[in-house]
Amino acid sequence: MRLSSTLLSSMRPEYPAMNHCEELLDLDPVYDQRRRLLEELHDLRDKKSVPRFWWAILQVCDIDVLGRLVRGMRTSPANYTREFELMMHVTFDMLQDWARGCAYRPPPDEEDRSAAFEDRSAAFEDPSCSACNAIVIAQAEQRDSGRCAITCKAPARVCHICPPSLLCLSAIEDMSLEPESLFWITTQYWWPKESMAPKWKALIFSQPDDPTKAVETVQNLITLEDTLADSWDVREFVLRPLLRSPSGTELKAQFVRFPSGGSAYDDVSLTSESRVLCDLPIQLQTKEVQDPETLNERVQQVRIVSGDIVTLGTCNPLELQLPSFELLEMHYLLTRFLRLSGNVWVTDPVVLKNQELVSQWLDSYSSADEDSE
Repeated sequence: MRLSSTLLSSMRPEYPAMNHCEELLDLDPVYDQRRRLLEELHDLRDKKSVPRFWWAILQVCDIDVLGRLVRGMRTSPANYTREFELMMHVTFDMLQDWARGCAYRPPPDEEDRSAAFEDRSAAFEDPSCSACNAIVIAQAEQRDSGRCAITCKAPARVCHICPPSLLCLSAIEDMSLEPESLFWITTQYWWPKESMAPKWKALIFSQPDDPTKAVETVQNLITLEDTLADSWDVREFVLRPLLRSPSGTELKAQFVRFPSGGSAYDDVSLTSESRVLCDLPIQLQTKEVQDPETLNERVQQVRIVSGDIVTLGTCNPLELQLPSFELLEMHYLLTRFLRLSGNVWVTDPVVLKNQELVSQWLDSYSSADEDSE
């Protein structure tokens, strides 16, 4: 999607004051093509409803993957129906891994899921994990001058783009399938282009002598004031990357706030509308000292709504790099998937997901790779 020079020149350095713009809220540049493919897939499946999270991943996945799926269902419906179902079980695990990275916690009555979460949380606290590297956090604070990247107001705290839980998955032992591998295999299934999931993974696992271990970098961090940081931590909004300057000193992104509702296993039609946003603004109240002698404060109301554009900047693109365009893209796509899916801490009422199903999908995925070679 191309932005006009008039829109770009209207941005102010301290606050994204551009008005809500419907043109910029077209979240899917291939929306018409995607809708046609989903309508065909809906017909090929005899217009049967699907769990909400099945519908959700098909709204955000790479359009070529969706096209391949539809062609497969057209030519070999039995085989592709089976692959489709196995793939979705693994996709649900990917979705929950992303959800675990936010501040949301499973309800206490879901004992099995809570226990699994606690097991992973223990691994995330491993001292060998680099997710909370104090040096890198200090670099992020220096890059943003201790101010919020969106409002340019202080104080602010450092937040992750790709959450620490995913950075530290490789620290977990005694599992038949390495969860780090499964998560990234699944993302690369849905977003296989070199500029997408493979690039996301390369930015996270960037250590040359140990490519299986995640490395925290300043590109994975962003500073936000408390109200925005809390909303960011629960995946209430994203910064959808739009433009990155050739010099690496500026990145323009769009503030997008998603609604949430329903449950991941609610029945929905594949043709259900997906272009739904939360139009309610986030209201912030900031205070600035106007007179250092009297300490008089000026209270300022700041309003941020879906469609606003923010400009992230750095004065030192070599040592204090901007938040990564690619990781912000990953955050946008997976968070949109999560919010479209609704509540993910539910039990599949039809099929009990288990390791056998995951293994079957991995076997079929590996076989497909070998056939393509």
